[in-house]
Order: sequence, then structure tokens, then C-alpha cells
Amino acid sequence: MKSRIIPVLVASALALGVTALAPPASAAPPDSAGPPDRVRVVVELDRKGSADEVVRSVGKGASKVKKTSTMPYVIMEVPRTALKGLAHNPHVRGVVEDFADPPALASSLPVIQGDDVQALGFTGAGATVAILDSGIDADHPYFGSRIVAQHCFSDPDDDDGDPDEASLCPDGTTEDTSADIDSDNNAACVNGGANICDHGTHVAGIAAGSAGDHPAGTPPGNGAAPDAQIIAVQVFTRVNTASGCAPNAAPCVLAYVSDQIQALDWVRGQAAANPGWNVVASNMSLGGGQFSSACDGDTRKAAVDANLAAGIATVIASGNNTFLNSVGAPGCISTAFTVGRTNDDDTTTNSGNRGPLLDVMAPGSNVISAIDDDVYGSKSGTSMSTPFVSGALAVLRSAYPTRAVTDLMNDITSTGVPITYATNAAGTTTNTTPRLDMLAALQSANAAPTVTADAASVSVDEGSQATNTGTVADSDGTVTTLTASIGTVTRSGSTWEWTHTPADGPADTTVTITATDDKGETGQASFDLHVDNVAPTVVIDAISPADENAPVSLEAHFTDPGTVDTHTASVDWGDGSVTAATIAAGTVTATHVYGDDGVFPVTVTVTDKDGGSGSDAGSATVANVAPTAEITGPATTTWNGQEIVFGTAGEPVDFTARGTDPGSDDLTFAWDYGDGATAVNVHLVNPPAFDGDPSPSIQPRDVTDAAPHTYAIACAATTGVEVTDDDGGAASDQVQVIVLGTSTDAGTLGVWQTDYRDKRNHGHTTDEKACLLSVVRVLSAVFDEHVPLTTTAHAVAALWPKHTNNAEDQFEAHLLALWLNVADGAIALDDPVDSNGDGTADTTVGALIQAGEAERTAPVPSHSALTAYKNLFEAINAAA
Repeated sequence: MKSRIIPVLVASALALGVTALAPPASAAPPDSAGPPDRVRVVVELDRKGSADEVVRSVGKGASKVKKTSTMPYVIMEVPRTALKGLAHNPHVRGVVEDFADPPALASSLPVIQGDDVQALGFTGAGATVAILDSGIDADHPYFGSRIVAQHCFSDPDDDDGDPDEASLCPDGTTEDTSADIDSDNNAACVNGGANICDHGTHVAGIAAGSAGDHPAGTPPGNGAAPDAQIIAVQVFTRVNTASGCAPNAAPCVLAYVSDQIQALDWVRGQAAANPGWNVVASNMSLGGGQFSSACDGDTRKAAVDANLAAGIATVIASGNNTFLNSVGAPGCISTAFTVGRTNDDDTTTNSGNRGPLLDVMAPGSNVISAIDDDVYGSKSGTSMSTPFVSGALAVLRSAYPTRAVTDLMNDITSTGVPITYATNAAGTTTNTTPRLDMLAALQSANAAPTVTADAASVSVDEGSQATNTGTVADSDGTVTTLTASIGTVTRSGSTWEWTHTPADGPADTTVTITATDDKGETGQASFDLHVDNVAPTVVIDAISPADENAPVSLEAHFTDPGTVDTHTASVDWGDGSVTAATIAAGTVTATHVYGDDGVFPVTVTVTDKDGGSGSDAGSATVANVAPTAEITGPATTTWNGQEIVFGTAGEPVDFTARGTDPGSDDLTFAWDYGDGATAVNVHLVNPPAFDGDPSPSIQPRDVTDAAPHTYAIACAATTGVEVTDDDGGAASDQVQVIVLGTSTDAGTLGVWQTDYRDKRNHGHTTDEKACLLSVVRVLSAVFDEHVPLTTTAHAVAALWPKHTNNAEDQFEAHLLALWLNVADGAIALDDPVDSNGDGTADTTVGALIQAGEAERTAPVPSHSALTAYKNLFEAINAAA
């Protein structure tokens, strides 16, 4: 085995102005007996053409000579005794032992906003990243068909058959054009049932894996650049000794510097030969040693610089040795793009090397990515952080095809999220390194769109369309969307038009028009929107007519352009009352009862939630309702089918009447007693004032009026009352009144004959005789239905019949005499009568009269019966 560095060369290297590399901490010499006699070295030349001369200077001691394709390096094995002379060769700029480095993804993508970048359509398409690692499982579905080239550089130091090391090239040689670590020829990667070469597949998946290429599997999502192409370069060698792998278990894989240099040189050549690939980065998730300052004496710097000049960044892991203020090599090279590790929550991990030599950090904890055999697994380390950055460079190259790679690297470092961490155990010194933010890096070189608004302020009524116009511009013409915070905006070339119909006012708000370009950057213009409230429009549809004290129904409808307004409604009924109305689906309904008739002005008002009111006016027509009138006293007596009030001359008859009115009216009771006398009584609603018109209140009337009257003489009268409201409505009622006399001396037929022929002194006056006849006409069923009794002459004829033997005439004469005695008060209808002569009263005068009149009015009256009744009537008159 070779030692890690040749101590005797340190002074010579410094003399040449080159900083010699210290041995990596993880790769101490395995042989404690001292270095072997021969050692493989990497010689950096002053120019590529000096290679042959330098080899010849060693003489026959040089073996296993390799020259890089384009770089000023030569790798050879030489006797240890030849090192001093080699170091002093004027064409040699540095000599180092060819030591090997150990290898140093997927909730992490959102942390660096890689998912947002991919959502914008930037996925690394058209760009290529080279993965210098332990090879790639080239047929893993995570990579689709995007691996464009493969190569292997794996040159064990003891390829003379010693089993301590073995080539990892699939064909077992030191250089192979295939690097598929999953091939049947790569038995060197197998350790028991495990594959010790899956590191490169995992790294490549972080940089450029695509979930879309393996939809049937269980991919963890996309890598950083899921559409980027991949160059797979195997640079590792299998080491089988514990001492060679320490501190890791054997077997392990280590990458010799010489293989790394050749790989970098080969990648640059592939990029030059295939410019369409747009190779932007070489990922080296490997390294060793400890450096707190730039190690620009590292022999790999020339390759790193040459690739950088060719537009290819060398992205290198800082290492996982928990160094607080230093990194491993080759990440310590100043022109390398050195990557440290964070956790997904932007805390720093204890295992990642860090310090001022870091260029950028990226997540690297528990990252799930591809491993061989078409599956996925989790790994942690700066090895996992580094391909995020390589993939980010591919995305940026895809987005900016002509932008220099150094500018893309600066885009990453200048926009990253600052992570500050301690650089000593005490925590008294700190350093700040940007953590990769792919979206910010993507936008770094982008010019955001510009938006202008023509009107700084727009005013509109609610429910009406507001408009504004403006311009939109973008330096690279990649505006992808134009949106408005409120309303709708449409774009036509470099101009836009905004429209919006506000649902409610009053309102003041700011409208922002936002243009977004393909990089996700935005430009905005804002203007003020003032929305005025619009009052509702109200239309009365119908007001139904009604009677006083009956409900008037109103219906109206309203419209309001404020579509989210709520409303209240009220009705002024024009009689001093204002009531709330019911609203349903734009319809207003209400009812109201008026206490009086009239035509009333009605106003419907609808108010929105913002205080805007609209009204419409109409009128309610209310009809007067006439009062009722009913004479309620005194009590009546039913006689021959009619109701009669009986009174006595000279004594008051206690008349009462009831009047009702649904209106709030003054009621007037006008009495006509039928004898020429009248009376008027007024009942006010609200005395002492007369009722207004219309009435100011609802006070339906129910009034009882007392109007007693005294009749002077016995007479029949029709007493009536008319109830009139103050609006002219009237109703009346009447009752038949019979006023009986107060005489105590009954007259016989002869007396009444004499009286009605005016032959009697102190007889009845003409008016009294006429009134007595009126009483008879009312009470009798014979007079004057069958026998005329309208005049005195009719009475004389009835009282003094010409045919004395005629039963009907005699019956009628004595019946009339009896009736006149009843009317005059000498005989009462309820006086008892002994009709059969047994000395006991068995009927009354009234009943006897009714029985006799029934016989007289029979179709064929019985003469004998009439004669019997005549005799009874005559006896009653004579006995009274």
C-alpha cells in the first residue's frame, strides 16, 4: 500500500509556492512498519507537454505511467528514493502521494424550495450533471433514460494481484467505459448480501432523480433536477483491509486522487465533445483531511479550475468529521463549490464539517433516494447535501442557458438563507453560510415584471361594473400569469383590463394587479377602489281596500344592486302609525287596521344594512261601515205573532237601544216615538271632543242609549231609532208600541155607539177615539183585516150594524166594544174570565178574544159559536 503523503516533499512543495496536502484524517497508513519502497504519485506539471521528459527523468524506475487527456498531470509509480529528484525537476510544480478519499436526500426538497421551482417548470431539462462517485445503477427507473455517458476510473495501488484493493470497474480493469454498478460484472461491489457501491446511485438520485420515471415504484419524490441528464463516473476503488478503511469497516470504497483528476479531465472532454449536453457541474461527494484555510496546493485544483473555465462547477462535500472550523479535501480548494450540511429545520448537524471554507449549505439528514436494485433508501451526510447544489446548478443552467457558471454559483450563494453556527467548542466564534434556496437563486438573475395602473382610484356603485386598465412588461417577455386581488383581469399583449362588480358598498379597498413571470417573480400595481352604497328601489304592487277596522293588505317589491345587503322594511300608514313589514325574497308584505274610513297616504320604505333607503307611495282606501241599531227595551210581548211593547198613558216607557260600529265613530241616536215626539242623544268616542276625521285611533263602538218616553193618551205607535255615525253611515230599528188608557169605567156597546157618533157628553176626543182605533187595529186579527176600522165612520158602522139578526155583525159589534174597553184601559187582556158560568175563572180576556177572532176568521165560521162569543163579550163589557 502507498502512504498518504511523502513527508520529504513538504519543504520542496512550499519552496515551489504550492501548499502540500496533509493526509486525510480517515485514511492513516495501514502499515506500521513504515512506507514501502515504491509509491504511486500524482505529479503536477508546468505544462502537459512536459510529461514525457519528467517520466524520463526518473529513468527506469517509473512504471504504470498514466497521462491525463488534457490536463498537465502524470500519474506513475516510482521508487521512494526518486522523489527528491522528481520534486526538484524544473517542469514539476508539485508531487503528492496518490491517496484515496472516502465517500462523504426526501423531505428536504421543500426546504430549499426545489418543489416550487419545479412547479414553475424548471427541472434541469437541457442541462447535465456529472456524478463522480461509486458508479450508478444505470437501469434504476429513477433515472429513466437520462444517463448520457458512463465511465470508470478505478486504479488500485496494488493491482499486481495483492487482494488488499480491487478495481470497481465492471470489467475489472482500471478504466472502463461503463460504470453500471448493478451489472453482473461488478462483483467487487458485493459484500455479503449488501452492495457497498450504492453511494453514487443515492447521490445521483438527489441531484437528478425523477419520480415520474418510476411511477410504479415508491420514489420519495423528485430530486433537485428531475429532467437533467446524468454523466456517471465511477472513481472509487474497493479496499479490503481494516486499516485501509478505518474508521469505517472493511471492505469499503475509497477514491484515489489520480482517479478523481482523470474523471474531471474526462468530464470536461465529454462536455467539449457534446456541447448540447450543457454539462454544468461535477458532483464529488467525497473527501478527506482537515483544512481550515484554502488548500490551493492540492493537485486537483488545476482540474477544478480547468473545468470551471469550461463552464463546469466542481461541487464538493465538506466531509463528515464534525470539524467545527475546517473542511476536507478537495473541498478546501478555493475554486471548488464546497457544500456543508444542515438539517431540514436549518439546524446544523454535528457530523458535517463547516467553517469559512464552505460556499453553501444544503439539507443532508435522512435523505431518501435511489439505491441499487431499483429500490430506495435513506442516507445522511454532506454527501447528500452536495447533489442538491449540483442539481440546483442544472436547474439554473436550464433556466439561463447563456449565463456563466460562476454567475450561477454566485446566484446560489448570494440568495441563500443565512445559517449562523459556532466554529469553536465554546461557541464564542461563529460563521454564517448561505443555505441553498433554489427559488431565490432562480430569481436572482431575473428581472421581475413591471405593472402600471392607468387610474389611481376607481369609484363605482355597488352592483355596477368597475373597470381599470394598465400595462404589464417583462424584460424577457415571460409573464406567465396576471391576477387581481379582487375582480378579473385579462391581458392583451402589454396591456390589461380589469373588471369587477362589487356586491356591497360603501367600501374602500385596495386592488392589486400581480404579474408573475416564469421564474415565479412578481410585479404589482395597486389602485384604490371606492364602492358607493345604492339605496333599494321600492315599488308598491297593491294595497287592498278594506272596511274600517278590517285589515288592509299591502304588497310591494324592491331591488338592490348590493347583492349581499340585508334589509328592513317599514310602512307609514298615513294615520300616524309606522309599523315594520315582512321581507321575503325581495317582497314586502304588511297589514294594517284603520279605525276610520278614508283614503290614507301609505309610504313603504326599505332600508339596507348600510343605511340606504328607498321608498314608494300609494294610498289605502278604507270604506265606512254603517253602525247597527237595535231597540233593546223595554221587553216585548208576543201578540198574534208580533212583538209589542205595552205601555200606559201618562207613564214613561223605558226605551233603550244598542248601537255598534267597527269604526271609531261618534254615534247619534235619533228617536221617533210615533206620537210626534223625538229625541236625539250623541255618544262621543272621546268626550268632550268630537271625533276627528279620520279617527286617530281604533276604538270600535258598542253603545247603549236610554231614551224613556211618556205617551199622553192610549194609542198605537211605531217607535223607531236611527243610529248614525260621524261619517254618515246609518242604521235603524223600530218597535210596535201599544199605549193603553187608564180608564176604570168600561163601556157597553151602547156607550161606545154613542161616543163614536159624538152623542155622548164628556166622551173621548176625536184624537183619543182615533188612537183607540189604532190600538184595536194592531191587536185585533179581525179589525181591520176583515172589517175596516181606519176611520170613525168605520167604527160607527161596526158598532151599529144594520142587521141585528146577523151573527157576524153582532159578534163584530160587541168584539169592537170589548177592544175599545181594553184600549181605554178599563179591561185588561190578562183579566180572568169565567167562560162556562161555573163561577170559576177559566181563561183571560185576551185568550177569549183570540179564540173568538179565530172562529170569526175561520173559512166557515159557526154562527152559534159567534153568538156564544158575542154573549160573553157583551157580559164582560157590562160587568167591567
